[in-house]
Amino acid sequence: MPRSSKDKPKSTGNCYSASELTKLGFDKVGEVVLDDLVPRIQLRNPTEENGWVYAWAEVSEGKYSVVYVGMAGKTLRARFAQHNGGFKRSVTGKAHAKRFLDGFRSEKQYVVFARKSGVATILDEENIPLQVVEELALIKKFSPPWNS
Repeated sequence: MPRSSKDKPKSTGNCYSASELTKLGFDKVGEVVLDDLVPRIQLRNPTEENGWVYAWAEVSEGKYSVVYVGMAGKTLRARFAQHNGGFKRSVTGKAHAKRFLDGFRSEKQYVVFARKSGVATILDEENIPLQVVEELALIKKFSPPWNS
C-alpha cells in the first residue's frame, strides 16, 4: 500500500538524519575505514541472515548524505567482503575506493546503514526476496551519486 506524502521522512535533498533513516527501516551497521590508503567496510555486529539492502552515507554536520545503495542477496558480511576485495581489484571498486579516499582527504566520514529486505508471494510462489525491488526503489528515492 503506498505511503502518503505525510508519512515520508522530510529531508533536504539527499541529506537525512539518523532518525529519518531509522523510519525507513535502516540501522547503522558499520563504517568505512582506511587501511594503508585502501577503504575497508567494517561491520559492527555481523548477522548470518540473507537478503539486505544497504546504503553508504557521507557524514556532515549530523546529517547523512546517501552516496551509494546496494543489495546483499546473501549476508552483509559476504557482500562487504566482495566490496573490500573490489576496492583493490575491480574497475568499479577502484572508482569507489578513489571516491572514499578523496572524501577522507576532505575530512569526511562514511557510515554503512542496512535494512533487512522483505519477502512476498508472487505468482503463487512464497518467500520471494524483495531486495532487488527495494534497491531500485531506494536508488530512485535517494538518487545516490555513486550509483550513476
